Amino acid sequence: RLVLVSLGVLAGILLTHASTSAVLPPGAAEELKQHAGDVLKVKILDVQTPEGKEDRFPVIYRAKVLEVKRTASGIKKGNEIRIRSYGLTEEAVQKGFVGPKVPELLGRGWVVIAYLDREPQEDPKAKIYGIAAHGHSFEGDE
Repeated sequence: RLVLVSLGVLAGILLTHASTSAVLPPGAAEELKQHAGDVLKVKILDVQTPEGKEDRFPVIYRAKVLEVKRTASGIKKGNEIRIRSYGLTEEAVQKGFVGPKVPELLGRGWVVIAYLDREPQEDPKAKIYGIAAHGHSFEGDE
């Protein structure tokens, strides 16, 4: 009887974990990172999030490019860019968000490696990028 209770508790834990964290298929995150147009070492200068947050909310980072590891857009060291990302409220996570891993929320002053794709823009001088690999788009600086 103890084994059945333990198995029931374990199943409940696994189901709860599965409902709050989703995973891309094996190898998909690495493939998305490999196909990112721009891989940049950036310093986060400013973070903008909306006041009243929906379950999934936009995050805009203003960042300075410290190093260019790979570029399809021609971005250069020293340029300032904007990065569009998103976050989830704690309530959304508790409700059981289903989707790819959510990107980490970065703070002002953080230095990260960012896997990005330049977004289509009307102004050719605009430097707006989107995350290329969902929650795997930012890595700590190594």
